[in-house]
Amino acid sequence: MVLTIPARYVTRSQLAREGSGIPHLCRVHCCRLPSPPYLEMLDEGGTALHHGEKGADHPAPPAPALEHCLPSAPQPSLLPSSPASTPAPYAPPPLPATPFVPPPLTHCLTLSSLAERRGLSFVFADLEALLTGCSQLSLWHLIVPHSTILILAKVWANASEVLSCLEIGYIPATMLMELLNETVNSLHHSNCRYFPAFRCCLSVDYITDHLVGFITKGFPLLSSLDLQEAPIMEPILTTDLTNTGLQQINSHGKLKHISLILSQVFMFTYFRRVNDVGFLLMSDGCSTMESICLGGFCCVTDTGFRVIIHSYPNLRKFRVSHGSQLTDLVFHDISATFLLLMHVSLRWFNLLSNNGVVGLPDNKQLMVLDLRDCRNLGDEAVKALSYLPKLQVLLLDGSDTTDKGLFYQGNGSLFTAFIVS
Repeated sequence: MVLTIPARYVTRSQLAREGSGIPHLCRVHCCRLPSPPYLEMLDEGGTALHHGEKGADHPAPPAPALEHCLPSAPQPSLLPSSPASTPAPYAPPPLPATPFVPPPLTHCLTLSSLAERRGLSFVFADLEALLTGCSQLSLWHLIVPHSTILILAKVWANASEVLSCLEIGYIPATMLMELLNETVNSLHHSNCRYFPAFRCCLSVDYITDHLVGFITKGFPLLSSLDLQEAPIMEPILTTDLTNTGLQQINSHGKLKHISLILSQVFMFTYFRRVNDVGFLLMSDGCSTMESICLGGFCCVTDTGFRVIIHSYPNLRKFRVSHGSQLTDLVFHDISATFLLLMHVSLRWFNLLSNNGVVGLPDNKQLMVLDLRDCRNLGDEAVKALSYLPKLQVLLLDGSDTTDKGLFYQGNGSLFTAFIVS
């Protein structure tokens, strides 16, 4: 269940009071605080807090929907009307005088763009009290203004000890390290917090070796790391990921999922300072790896990708995109491994041909296969893949498949989805 707190009906004192240990707040499944209305907190008398005379110039936004907290009301068209008189407009029932009581166990807290649209200051003391009271908070999703990250670093120290997932929207890497600095410093104290089976999802401007080391030190029990880079300028040596960063990405040997993606939303660029040696260094101590997703490693050849295939015996999901050096040799001797791949995604590989996928049918457990934008794949590849007994999804957008490939598909197993464009 997801709870959305309508901020136009929440007072500052109520927010602080609810986060100070009241049992009913600590039993909410998900607490989602909308951004602009949340800053329009009400004082004790129920009057909106405006900043001086500017309040009249900036009308308050419309009240958010209250379908999560108000009982359903009859529609105006369903109300009885008198033919002798014009029916009065329907007025909703007044809000109850008692404060809103959330339903039970807060596991998720979502903060979306607080104060970003109206330029108002956010009272972090209230958030600190809220986090202190939510002792069972396990998911923290943050999308906050960049200017508040340094203040938020102090609030971070009050995060729940059972926190298992941290998701942060697009922020500069330097500000992210300021936020995580509190966690790294706490490791030197006797009451330090080790988040068990922790999952970290971050979107930054640059993935650097220093940032990777910072995350590794701050979360020694990290089990899932999802990093996405979206640079606005070509990275230089100090703002780029190198082989050294990959070497320390799983220094504690606890990771089960790694995702390193270089998004090309702003510009076409790659991880140019990572090669096969980096993948070889990353493979040390990765026997527990179950899922790996890599995008933008243009200098890694078949040798580096084969290191992953041969070094991760528990690998179930293998996703790679935008690797210009990958060829047919990547799956050349996959039959010699004990891999039981269930999900394989190879996207934007123009050097991959029909001969490169003929070895995939040896993975009888394969259920999802994504080969979109591999332009040299044709009907012979579909013929080889059509006999996979458990294949449910085959994506071939942008390939060289014709109607003959559809005929091969009919002779083999039936796919849940077979997409060709």
